Formats: sequence, C-alpha cells, structure tokens
Amino acid sequence: TDTTNLPFLTDVAAKGRPILLSTGMSSLAEVEEAVAAVRWAGNGRLALFQCTSQYPTPLDEVNLRAIATLRERFGCPVGFSDHTTGIGAAPWAVAAGACMLEKHFTLSRSLPGPDHAMSLEPAELAALVRAIRDVEAALGDGVKRTMPCEQENKRTHQKSLVVCRPVKAGQVVSREDVTAKRPGTGLPPSSLPKVVGRRAARDLQPDDIILWSMLAPD
Repeated sequence: TDTTNLPFLTDVAAKGRPILLSTGMSSLAEVEEAVAAVRWAGNGRLALFQCTSQYPTPLDEVNLRAIATLRERFGCPVGFSDHTTGIGAAPWAVAAGACMLEKHFTLSRSLPGPDHAMSLEPAELAALVRAIRDVEAALGDGVKRTMPCEQENKRTHQKSLVVCRPVKAGQVVSREDVTAKRPGTGLPPSSLPKVVGRRAARDLQPDDIILWSMLAPD
C-alpha cells in the first residue's frame, strides 16, 4: 500500500537497509516514481516484487511476464508476491525469472482472520519448496549442449552417411552413391559435400557406414 507513498519510501531508503518493494496495485509509471525516490535517497539495495493485490488473485491477472518487464526496466532483482490459492503460481514465477518469492503461510486455514483462508499450511509449504526446486533443476544453466542422458540416443538415433550402392576402390563417390541412415556412429550428413567427389580407398558395399579412412586423401 506504500508504493506510491514517496515521502515514506524516501525516509526508509535513507536508512540504508535493503528494500523489498511490492508493486501491487501500481502502474509502471508509479513504480518508476517509487524506484526513483529510493535511488534519490542513495539506496541501491532494492528488489521489486511483481504483485497483484487481490486475495486470492485470479490466474488471468497474475501477469508473470511483468517480472521480465520490471527487471529490464529497472535493472534490479525482481521477485514475485503470490496471492493465488494453493501452491499456485510461485513455481511458474521462478520459471519466469523471479529470484525471490513471498507466499502467505499459516498453521491452519481454520484460524480467524482475513489471510488464513488463502494461506499455505505446513505440508503445502513443503510441497511448494519441492516444486520450486524441481523448476530450478529443470531450468538448467542455459547452455545448449548434448546432455549426458542423451549421449546414447545421439549415437543410436542420429544418422550417418552410408553407402547405398556398390562403389569400387578408386571410384569417385557420387551423390547417388550416398544416403543417410541410423546409427550416428559415422560421418554426419553435414559432411556430404566433403565426401562426394572423393575416391574410395577400398570397395564399399551398401549400408557401409562411411568413415574418412574409407576415402582416399584429396
């Protein structure tokens, strides 16, 4: 409720403590003013939280893409304040780039008060943490590469250049002499331009997987 309370934000920021600032009920322009007030006070220890201040929040108004918008616009860490029911949108927010989470917690939803009914109980909070750890594991490091579990499939499922009709030793290999088949233990199909036009170093039979040793040097 204090995102637009700039005098308050300036006073808090001047104390130099880290600030976790929710952006619930705020437009981007209002967030810009709040961030400017904090930074004007000389405090760069700021993180924003994408938030929809409705309890519970409907899924179609969570707006997880705003996490990236806030991070790119203000260059600071961005978390997610989750007011959806159950485990809700928090694991998805991690996938969307949230680096911190806020979730209401209670020992029992039967307790009196406005927040308990939409809060997580202990077992649910544990399930939420497990779900988030699973998302973090699935996100990986962003480096596109052959994964360890794919190595055997890469060998058996990808294709190699193979001979599709007899080729005599010394004969020039033509495009019609070569095709691509599994497994991927020979020359990859991308090597086709380097294979066509070379002479066979020995007799080649249909379905022979082509290796450089089967071809005479250029």
